[in-house]
Amino acid sequence: MTPRLSICIATLNRARFLKETLDGILDQANDEVEVVIVDGASSDGTEAVVQGLQQRYPCIRYIRREKAMGVDRDFDDAVQHASGEYCWLLCDDDLLKPGAVAKVLSETRREHGLLVVNADVWDAGYSKLLEERRMKIDEDRVYPSSGFEALFADTAKYLTFIGGVVIRRDLWMARERERFFGTEFIHVGVIFQASLPGTALVISKPLISIRYGMAQWTARSFDIWMFKWPELVWSLPDISDDAKNRVTLREPWRIL
Repeated sequence: MTPRLSICIATLNRARFLKETLDGILDQANDEVEVVIVDGASSDGTEAVVQGLQQRYPCIRYIRREKAMGVDRDFDDAVQHASGEYCWLLCDDDLLKPGAVAKVLSETRREHGLLVVNADVWDAGYSKLLEERRMKIDEDRVYPSSGFEALFADTAKYLTFIGGVVIRRDLWMARERERFFGTEFIHVGVIFQASLPGTALVISKPLISIRYGMAQWTARSFDIWMFKWPELVWSLPDISDDAKNRVTLREPWRIL
């Protein structure tokens, strides 16, 4: 049976988190769901964790690289290997809330081009709730194709967290991707390089829990927020300068 939803995960040396993430997904998965994992040449126990689960869950597909290629290439590769109509790009330490997969599957049947899934935020040890809703909205929002710039202004900051993205695979594959390799945010470039065909849905209820401060690039945060992120945002041709300024200054390092 061809899956409707492919949950795509890029991982590197995160075996201690990946097992918990996968357990949460597999508890909710059904015949409409597959899990595609691209391992960027981990040197820890990642391969053993995944292979142990594959024995019980044939819906898991595992692609291991011989050398690290970067998170953008890994997520793109995961989508390329996916079979589902929709791809949910999930971080390797995210935790799904009960009913998350069922909610996303239900909304994909409305044929939106993009779903943006809200999240709550916890400390790194998952012991203290820091934010009940990362996006401060109380009800779902639907954006028509003509509302593309409003979608960008409302969601771009949140979408620096990749786990909120559920996108039609054919839309991803039809768009330019290579020029966003190395930005750390390929998904933002894919989504906002041009207007979306059809509608986008923003789901207000948190379906994911994020561990704050656990990004692979935390040690490179200065370079990313001062240079890479602004360069990406300001390279998008179909977004006005006003909307871009609402997301990030063009050269934020100048105010330091």
